[in-house]
Amino acid sequence: RIQILFELQGTMSQLSNHYEEQLKSETFDAKVFVHQLCKNFDNARDLDDVKKIIENVRQTNAAQLKHNVYRNYGQFIDTSKEITFLEAEMYKLGHLLTEQRALITSLTDDTIAMEKVQTITEPWFYHENDS
Repeated sequence: RIQILFELQGTMSQLSNHYEEQLKSETFDAKVFVHQLCKNFDNARDLDDVKKIIENVRQTNAAQLKHNVYRNYGQFIDTSKEITFLEAEMYKLGHLLTEQRALITSLTDDTIAMEKVQTITEPWFYHENDS
């Protein structure tokens, strides 16, 4: 009787691993999964056992998710702070570029205006080679 119990536990462990792999698969389809379960098991006890396996997988995944969230929380906070700092730096850089553009435009306008003034005030017969 003990041997049967160990064999049953081994079978349940294999089933548990099999169902866990299916549930974690990226191509998991719930409808197909349930259809296969209903086709393979014909009594309520078997389905209850599978339900327990699925519940264990759910609890394990929930615990892993919680662990990963806590583990990555500090990194999330640090990354958020860095993003905020970089946003502020980008804002300052944008502001400096705007100021620089305004200065260059002003200098260009002033240079053009001075050239026009020089052209107007110089005699028409003045040439640089005449000096």
